[in-house]
Amino acid sequence: MANAIWIINRVRDCSNIDASIVVNLYNSLVELAPEDMDGLRVLFRKDLGVYIRHYENPYIAAAIAYIDQRVCSLRKSTRMREYIGVLSELLTQEKQRSEVYLHPESLNPAKNALNLQFLVREVDQIYQMAGAMLEAGDDRDGLRIIYSLLKRFDGSDTLQTLQRKFISSAESDILQGCPQRPTSADSRNSDFTLTAVDYFDGKLDTYKATIHELFQGDSNYIAALEKAFARVINSLAAKRKLATRPSRLAAEYCNLVLAKNKLQLTGPGDDTKQAVAYLCKAMQIVHAYNDKDEFFAYYKRFLAHRLLNDASISTDLEEAAISDIYITKSANQTLNPEVMAIEKSDIQIMLAEVSMSNEYSCKFAQQYPGLGFGMDVKILAHDQWAGTFKSHGAHLAFPPVLTMACNLYAQFYKQTHKGRTLQWQWAISRATVQLYFPESTSRFAESGYTIVVNVYQLVILELLTDSLAFKNATALTHSQIRFATSMSIERVEQELNVMAKHGILQYVAGGTKVQINNKFNSEHSQIDISQSMATQEKDEVENSILAHRISYLRADIALIMKKHKRMMYSELFMRV
Repeated sequence: MANAIWIINRVRDCSNIDASIVVNLYNSLVELAPEDMDGLRVLFRKDLGVYIRHYENPYIAAAIAYIDQRVCSLRKSTRMREYIGVLSELLTQEKQRSEVYLHPESLNPAKNALNLQFLVREVDQIYQMAGAMLEAGDDRDGLRIIYSLLKRFDGSDTLQTLQRKFISSAESDILQGCPQRPTSADSRNSDFTLTAVDYFDGKLDTYKATIHELFQGDSNYIAALEKAFARVINSLAAKRKLATRPSRLAAEYCNLVLAKNKLQLTGPGDDTKQAVAYLCKAMQIVHAYNDKDEFFAYYKRFLAHRLLNDASISTDLEEAAISDIYITKSANQTLNPEVMAIEKSDIQIMLAEVSMSNEYSCKFAQQYPGLGFGMDVKILAHDQWAGTFKSHGAHLAFPPVLTMACNLYAQFYKQTHKGRTLQWQWAISRATVQLYFPESTSRFAESGYTIVVNVYQLVILELLTDSLAFKNATALTHSQIRFATSMSIERVEQELNVMAKHGILQYVAGGTKVQINNKFNSEHSQIDISQSMATQEKDEVENSILAHRISYLRADIALIMKKHKRMMYSELFMRV
């Protein structure tokens, strides 16, 4: 037996020697199984008595002596950082040898004996070193070594304390670095949205990579990090810095990805792949945020804007996006699966209605080719659009050519859908017009400007251009415009102020009259002054979310009461 231990020691010294004889020897000892020899029985492992006494114990003693010989001087000199580095390497090598030259049931006793000899007394000091390294952040190798040593104490309080310290540090770092929304008027909302979502995604990925590098990808660390990230996302401090709900931030980011001319997705044929990759960043926030129905409400609002204004990159991307969102929400949902299915179905219906409306517009253009302008009408027949915009059916005094076009489309639609009545929603309608300004000096003076306006602005521009014809211009008062267009005075003032702000119109006569600005100049040939569609304001979206929650809650209560005819109020409260 002494010769066997001598061979193992030669292996430890990296000697090139055939140690297969040692494996054959310990297998022979294991097969003895001395059940009839009370003096050789070992508690819990009685069938390995001979093997343990004559091979395992000498093997472990030799391993302790071998390691102690190489780290003794380091331990005595208090060079703790160097000590744990050498010790970690020796213990790792010994673990690999044990898996070859020891019986499987000997692995834990060997590990425990080595831990007792070299780690138990220093574990507190090792933990203190780990804390200092976490704060300094300048010794990643040291952290990796310490974790591998502490990992030998599976489930130990020290290992869990290290985990809590690391996660607490990460949580504090993510929250402190959370972007602060600028208050300056020059700042672009889209730029901040991109910065904020990229920040959270980058931080989460960085700490996950750190866990894989330093802590062997420990699943407990990953789970704890995700919980810490969720606490940050749902914290009041983060909402204050972002100056918005994280759910709205994620929805805005998705809109930037899926809307035209927002994010430049480069590479032909790669749009879907890139868009899904971008969406995954926002989904990190959605996954962590508690009230996912808020995100869905905001997402639905932005989706309606894209669909109704032909601002979506493609229908395929929209369908891929909602599938990705649905899967993410289902993985960590706060609503039941039936509600999730309804949400996905609602968006699919919205996409289908827009697709069908586009087909109607093509048929209408083919049937009436002589209008002189294009007309794209969206037919919103289902309730899924309710809550995504304000419904306005107020009367407007359209120019004759536009009135004729609307009447023609209504007649065209009724040919295939008898009994239906169209209610025009002017508040969400837009038009693209080509304007020429005689005294403009920009490089677009001859080609003109392509300007996107809402319907109210369109009616005002038609009134001004037809009556003034740019030459011999005389201004109109607010009252004159109101009388000619049938708009409210508030609407007239609002739209005039927008067009005057962009320089298309100008106030004269002390601000009492308005006229076309013939000297209009711009660095851009295409300008959008429609101010987007009249979607809900922030408080209206939140009211819509609250209304949906109440309806879901009532449905759950009704379902519970049907299953249980009689029950205490406290029990009903707990079930809900």
